[in-house]
Formats: sequence, structure tokens, C-alpha cells
Amino acid sequence: MNKKPALALFIILLIIALSACRSAQPTPDTQATVNAAIAATGTAQASLQATIDAAVKATVTAAPTPTPSVQYVTMSEEELAALIDQAVAEAITATQQCSTATTTATADGAVTQEEVNTVQVYLVDAEERWLMPKS
Repeated sequence: MNKKPALALFIILLIIALSACRSAQPTPDTQATVNAAIAATGTAQASLQATIDAAVKATVTAAPTPTPSVQYVTMSEEELAALIDQAVAEAITATQQCSTATTTATADGAVTQEEVNTVQVYLVDAEERWLMPKS
């Protein structure tokens, strides 16, 4: 009977020894994981920036460049004076029409929305004629 406890003790010691010799799972290298994540982030950011730069370049390339359309006209001094006189007369007429519309709109002491709109049309026309006469 002495052999049974010795055999059990031998088996227990053998199991402990074998489990101690068993290969343990390697500890993950956290620094390598962090370095890989940083490198992947940098690559993703560079790729994103390249995509943005390409889109901006395509947009800038696609945008048309405005070209000024200037027409030069040769005319005599008399023709120029006549055009100036005509523009001034049109501006004066537009201003008088605006003044008449304003006087008419406010004559009864009440101004309706329709009267306001009419006065605004005359006012814009008069301002345009004074600032940029039609040729």
C-alpha cells in the first residue's frame, strides 16, 4: 500500500514539472504595436492629404478664368460729348420719375407695399443711370 501514495505523488510531481516546462504564450510587444499604429496613422493622413490636394487641384483646374470683355470705340469729341449729354439727360429723367413716384406714393399719408415697390424700381433705375450710364 505504500506504493500507491508514492505513485500518486510521483504523478503529481510529473504533472507539475511538465506544466512548468510547457511553453508559455509570448507577451505581445506593446511598443511594436504602438509603433505600427503610429505608422498606419501617418500613412492614412498622408493618403487623405493627397486625396484632398488632388481634389483641390482638379477644382482649381476646372474653374474657368474670367476674361474681361472690353470694347474700345473710336469716336470724335463731338460724338463723345453727345453721348455724355444723352446719359446725363437720361439720369435726370430717371431721378425726376423717382421723385414723382415718391411724391405720388406719399401724397395720401399712407404708403402701401405696391407703392413702396414702385418707388424702389424708380430709385434703382435712377441710381444705375447716375452711377453707370448706358452707352
